[in-house]
Amino acid sequence: MTTLRSTICMFLAAATAFGAGVAFQGNELKSRFEELDGKGDKAGIVNLWKEHPHEALSVIDEYLEGALAKIEKGAAPAEEIAKMHERAVRGALLIDEALGRPIFSDYASSYAGFTPEQQKQFRNGQKASGAARQAMKKKDYKTAKDESQKCIDFARPLGDWWGAASGYAGLADAQEALGEKDAALDSAQMARLLHNNLGFASNEYHDLGVMARMLVELGRKDRATVVIDQGLALAKVAGDKTGGKAFEELKKKLK
Repeated sequence: MTTLRSTICMFLAAATAFGAGVAFQGNELKSRFEELDGKGDKAGIVNLWKEHPHEALSVIDEYLEGALAKIEKGAAPAEEIAKMHERAVRGALLIDEALGRPIFSDYASSYAGFTPEQQKQFRNGQKASGAARQAMKKKDYKTAKDESQKCIDFARPLGDWWGAASGYAGLADAQEALGEKDAALDSAQMARLLHNNLGFASNEYHDLGVMARMLVELGRKDRATVVIDQGLALAKVAGDKTGGKAFEELKKKLK
């Protein structure tokens, strides 16, 4: 959502990415994408995204965020903005091809086409997400819940699936803290589906944790078993140094 968001997710992705290709750090992956894109090597870009599925959207988001920041500052001509948008959409379409799902190009093309009013709406979604995180830190769960819902309401109509995923995840955390188990499960499962589609393994892992806890507490054993096993399978990719210990403990409660 913001440049900071991209930086954080690039860090997470670098720590959790897997694949048969060359390992990239920081802006190296972006540079490699630009090199291949400059040559018009679509096959090379598809292979690059296949090798770095958890980092792909973060690379594309840098062009989108960068363009929006320039628009807001009036710091670049329209032609430069258009080229950044075109590269983002071009790259996102190839993520679709590489990973077999259309959410990447939908997100990028939606973002690139924001009107000035929609750009403000997008920023309002970011502000709500940030306010929700701050409220959670202060254990003001009611405010966190309200701000997370605002984030969702701003993001979803825009096709801002990243923002919507963040909103649902924040909403699930707040609802869990408030003891709203069914609601937390509902929000967490939405966040999980979006994060899975976006390729954000660490975020999906968090969502699975909320889902698993709620399912165990609600006594939904069959689904809890499946979700716990999915969490355990994702533990290494998500960078959990405990190897999924929390999921193992939940599994014991089902016996």
